[in-house]
Amino acid sequence: MRPIIKKVGEKDIESVQKIAQAAWPATYEGILERSFIDFELKREYSRESLLNAIQNGETFYLFQDFEGSALGYFSLTRVEVGNSIKVNKFYLWPHLKGKGLGKDMYLGMEKLIQDLDDIESIHLLVNRENAAINFYEKMGFKKVGEIDTPTHPGQASFVRRDFIMEKKV
Repeated sequence: MRPIIKKVGEKDIESVQKIAQAAWPATYEGILERSFIDFELKREYSRESLLNAIQNGETFYLFQDFEGSALGYFSLTRVEVGNSIKVNKFYLWPHLKGKGLGKDMYLGMEKLIQDLDDIESIHLLVNRENAAINFYEKMGFKKVGEIDTPTHPGQASFVRRDFIMEKKV
C-alpha cells in the first residue's frame, strides 16, 4: 500500500481525536499513569486545542487508505534553529500496528519533509519505555539526548521522561 497523506482541515479533527482516544491508552498503558493519559487526551486533543495548535504552526496530516478512511495521523512543526522538523505526534489505530502501515506512514511523512526547502534533520521525543523506540531506530533515527519535562495536571505532578531522537535528511 502506498501512503495517502492528507493535510488535516477543520472537518478532519474528529478523525484525529478518535485515533488518539484509542492509540494513547494502547501505547502508554503500563508506562504512564491512567490519570495522566486521560489528562493529556483532554489537554492535547480537544477540538479547541487541536485548532489552536494548527493556528500556531503545527500541521496535522491523516494517513488514509484508498477509500479515504483514516488509518493514522502525524503532526509536524518546522524548527528554524538548525533547519529541522519536529514530529510532534505519530499514531496509528492500535489494531493496525505490526502490519507495515507505520512504515508506510513514516515513509510518506519523510517524503513530504524531504520536499520542503532547507530541512537538514527530523527530531522527535519518545518516552524512554515506549516500544516505538525500536521502530524509529529502524527508520534511521538515533538517540541524541534525554529530557525530563515536568507537567502538573490537577493536583498530581507528572514527569515526561523522553529520549530525543534525530535523523539527518
